[in-house]
This record gives sequence, structure tokens and C-alpha cells, in this order.
Amino acid sequence: MTYPLEILHEEKLGQAPKGDIVFVHGICHDARCWKNFIDFFSAQGYPCSALSLRGHGGSGGRKHFRLFTLANYVENVERAVAQCDTKPFLIGHSMGGAAVQQY
Repeated sequence: MTYPLEILHEEKLGQAPKGDIVFVHGICHDARCWKNFIDFFSAQGYPCSALSLRGHGGSGGRKHFRLFTLANYVENVERAVAQCDTKPFLIGHSMGGAAVQQY
């Protein structure tokens, strides 16, 4: 089943983009935990996205949270990467780092 994903995105218009960055949170967090990083890197010219993995933050699937596997989270990373204009830098924390490595 596909769940809607919350993806926060920020880029500064008027700057030549340097390359996309996608941030992936750890367990029990969501995309908002990357707010300071998004602000910093987007100000440097990097279009930034942070996703809330399924069952987290504003993404769908809260009722089925305990059923999700690492493979499900890797699918979420794939969907976020597909929305980027360039091959992104991927930054993951804890469980998000495992999803990034598997991706």
C-alpha cells in the first residue's frame, strides 16, 4: 500500500542550485527535526527536502506504524529522490541512515 508522504522542501530562488539534499529522520522523529539544517543548506544554494517516513509526522500510515519494515522506508526514500531535479546528497540519522544505506 502506498501512503501519502510529507516532504518539506526549501530552496532559495535567484541562486544557481548546487545540488539537491534529502534528509531522512530517525525513529520517533519526522521531517521537522531537520529544520535548522534545511535553513542553513538552502541559504547556501542547495535545494533541500526532508521527508517524514510513513507512520511519522504528517505522512500517512500511523495506524499501521508497527507493521512497517526497513524496506518500506527505503521505498519512501526512493519516492523523495524521484522528486529531485538532480541526483541528491542523502543524509540520514539513525534508522533514516539505515534506509539511506539500503537505498
